[in-house]
Amino acid sequence: MDGIVIIILVPVFDKFLYPLIRKLSGKSFGPISRISVGFLLSGFCFIYAGWLQGHVAARGSWASDGSYILHAGEKLVSVWFQVPLFLFLAVSEILSLVTSFEFAYSQAPKSMKSVVMGLCLVSVAGGCALALAIAPLSSPQNFEMLFYVFSAVIIVEAIICWYSFKDIRV
Repeated sequence: MDGIVIIILVPVFDKFLYPLIRKLSGKSFGPISRISVGFLLSGFCFIYAGWLQGHVAARGSWASDGSYILHAGEKLVSVWFQVPLFLFLAVSEILSLVTSFEFAYSQAPKSMKSVVMGLCLVSVAGGCALALAIAPLSSPQNFEMLFYVFSAVIIVEAIICWYSFKDIRV
């Protein structure tokens, strides 16, 4: 779902949303602003994921083998509650990841474009490796806390990104 939403929304953002923001505010919604807002949105998505996981956890309990046992009289949380999460995560990726690739490519000297894009992709791979390193430490019992911790880290990262690079003009 994430990839499909990104493919659909990238042209919508480029042709309609960014020009609309520029027209309404009188200012350009530049790459640093987009990346920072993308990080913030991602952080809020993790808050929603933590909240949703809390609702799942409140309706049942986890067995020692990792299986979920629903309490008597409780109903499962619908999988459709995840749809807004993935939609907003896709939007946050468009704002942060797609913009960072675009920014890096546009600012790199012609002879360095491949190297700069390679470094961007290495940073994505580093994030994936970090997720793989954390995965064995997580269990269904601590998902809610992990989501909230990730949210806090991402929101702090967004603030640091904004204040560190807000004066860059492109």
